[in-house]
Amino acid sequence: MKKSGVGLIALFLITLISTTKIQAQDKAFKCIVLGNNGGSEGNMSAYLLSGLKSDNFICIDAGTLQNGISKALKEKSFGKFKLPKTEKLNPETFIMQNYIKGYLISHAHIDHIAALVSNAAIDSRKYIYATQFTLENISNHIFNGRISANWGSEGTKEPLKKYKYVTLPQNNDIELIETEMSVRTFYTSHGNDYISSAFLIRSGNNHFLYFGDCGSDEIERNNYMFEIWNSIAELIKEKKLNAIMIECSYPDEQPDNMLYGHLKPSLLTKELDQLARRINEKEPEKALKGLKVIISHVKANGEKDDNTLNTIKYQLEKANNLDVKYIFPKQGEKIEF
Repeated sequence: MKKSGVGLIALFLITLISTTKIQAQDKAFKCIVLGNNGGSEGNMSAYLLSGLKSDNFICIDAGTLQNGISKALKEKSFGKFKLPKTEKLNPETFIMQNYIKGYLISHAHIDHIAALVSNAAIDSRKYIYATQFTLENISNHIFNGRISANWGSEGTKEPLKKYKYVTLPQNNDIELIETEMSVRTFYTSHGNDYISSAFLIRSGNNHFLYFGDCGSDEIERNNYMFEIWNSIAELIKEKKLNAIMIECSYPDEQPDNMLYGHLKPSLLTKELDQLARRINEKEPEKALKGLKVIISHVKANGEKDDNTLNTIKYQLEKANNLDVKYIFPKQGEKIEF
């Protein structure tokens, strides 16, 4: 039996509404930005990540904690948060102790671990997840009884065991304890043979790719980015990668020999183009359309009229032939994807 014109229209509308609902439910993560700057005091790299309907957060890098939580509370990023009436802690410390289930540290540079060190004495017991290289740096050079008490679970000074170290191998999924997520770790190059990390975090069938500090393969003369792009290409094809967070520290005016293992717009654009070609070599301009690319780690230049962020925005958007959706988050903001 042939459907009438009215019936076809109704069927189309039902399909459209259903599709819209599926797209709306496709969000799987929420991220609260505790710090997003590339080194500014009080706003250094730190991101709370959880499943969309969970408050069991992993803190990815820990340059800023209480100051970022304070900003997030003012922005109501924790929803209708109310401190229990009998609680003696301030709201920032209560959230740090109870909402954060562990720290996922990309590398041990101070702008990524400063608040981890300064808050260790009042934090609750939890996990530090990192590569062996990063854990050795923290254990040998930070939690060593000289720079800081040894709050870790091992090391040269008697460990206080506030934080239990969990070593992340490359390319294997590791459960993030007390959360609904797991992580797969990749190496990135942060200049002069220094190893940083990228984290592919999974919740259900959805994934989020976070980069710590990273240089491009073109400048660093290695294949770390190439290997990451190869690993996630199929996820993008299958619509299982919800977003990428990646640094863009300097504008294009920064000389290549002064990048110090960071990216600038022209290099990030080239890297995304390489990713697009691995997905669709014939029509790379279609491969990443609409993909959320969250920009992190913009470095302030210290000038009164610092226009670094706006310059980077302009340069990225001007070269955006792939039609990705660039997002430039603010401290305290909640992002869902």
